[in-house]
Amino acid sequence: MTDTRHFYRDLAAFSDFLQLTNESHFTRAPDTWSVVLTDVRGSTKAIKEGRYKDVNLVGAAAISCISNVLESGSFPFVFGGDGATFLISDGDLPLVVKQLRGLQVLAKNEFALELRVGTVSLKRLRELGTDLQVGKYQLSPGNFTAQFKGGGLTLAEDMIKKGTPVGAQIVTPLEGETSPNLAGLSCRLDPLESRNGVVLSVLIKPKVAGDSALLGEILTSLKKILNDDFLSVRPVSQGQLNWRWPPPTMRLELSTQRRERFWLTQWLLTAVGTFVSGMSLKFNIPLGPFLPKRYKSELISNSDFKKFDETLRMTVDCTVEQERAISLLLVKMAELKLITYGLHKSSKAYMTCVVRSAVNNEHIHFIDGGDGGYALAAVQLKNMG
Repeated sequence: MTDTRHFYRDLAAFSDFLQLTNESHFTRAPDTWSVVLTDVRGSTKAIKEGRYKDVNLVGAAAISCISNVLESGSFPFVFGGDGATFLISDGDLPLVVKQLRGLQVLAKNEFALELRVGTVSLKRLRELGTDLQVGKYQLSPGNFTAQFKGGGLTLAEDMIKKGTPVGAQIVTPLEGETSPNLAGLSCRLDPLESRNGVVLSVLIKPKVAGDSALLGEILTSLKKILNDDFLSVRPVSQGQLNWRWPPPTMRLELSTQRRERFWLTQWLLTAVGTFVSGMSLKFNIPLGPFLPKRYKSELISNSDFKKFDETLRMTVDCTVEQERAISLLLVKMAELKLITYGLHKSSKAYMTCVVRSAVNNEHIHFIDGGDGGYALAAVQLKNMG
């Protein structure tokens, strides 16, 4: 049997987002891999209670804990606001499930949130008549986000959330499971206030999976509305970067530490460490090999504000006029029964970071709209049927 462990690591990357329509950039995922889906159940209710940051952190924590046990760049994933979706080789699946069980327990005990976890093998998805191809989009050298086509993720999500058809495995939490390693997960920035007027979270799902011509039309139209340059509406810039102390993730960072006799020492080390790193970033003070100016530049380049996982997901900082133009475009396409879509407006964006190495440019920063972002946009998309 062919060894597929390095399937994703060895994929060639592309750096022009419009190349999503180029089928040569996508490769069929191996049958010996599985879709793993995580999401916070009842996230809409929690968001309405003002707990969006907790929801966002738990969603990103799934990426962090898996990144800390698997080889860097060895698996594709996508962040969705209240959860994440992964492709995991069957050989790594038991280890990943164990980590996510630990995260389920942590989410329940520390945040009173229920993290749903399910898996479906690609072999089973193909037996049911769907497929899955993976592309690798480069944010900066060495940092990539996965892009997905084929309908497999959509079917896997339906199977895990609705229980039909047969073939999904639901992962249940086990009390006493060891807390996962969430080193590198942080959210130490103040919210990113809109520069242009509106932070808009956009979800667009083509009615026909794999319709590259329609996807190209959508991307070209959006780019034209957005100054013909997606980067111009990226919700993060140098002037918006303001590190706070204590960071909002202090509670999460401390909750993953063992509450034993040295817990107070660990608390103090965490508090001092976050303070020192925050001051370094705030005042551009180098700390050994860590160069804060370079890191902040990389942080902007590595911000994940657009992606495609059978649904186009974008969080953009646009003008009111641009927001209206996008809304009008999507209404027209929906009337033609080409797409379903969801939008959510806010005055700010949130950034959640997964940092493997701040020195070696191994870090990615997930952007989502404030006060609900992707999760609330998904409610509208779902209601459109």
